[in-house]
Amino acid sequence: LLSEFIRLVSFTFRLFGNMTAGEILLLMTSFLIPFAFSLPFYGLELLVGVIQSLIFSALTLVFVSMAIEPHHGEGEDH
Repeated sequence: LLSEFIRLVSFTFRLFGNMTAGEILLLMTSFLIPFAFSLPFYGLELLVGVIQSLIFSALTLVFVSMAIEPHHGEGEDH
């Protein structure tokens, strides 16, 4: 049970770090260059957000299915 919780917390921190780093880079580029030139970076960040949400959904589905799935071979007599 503890290992499942630690895996979830680790996954959450990694996702938060990735999203925060992207926002910080966008903020820095918007201050350094005019808005018209930073527009492609906003599109790239939108694409990264979509990819991150797909990965988050897929990994959440995998983690939940692994937690629900019965473990074969534990306590069974053959």
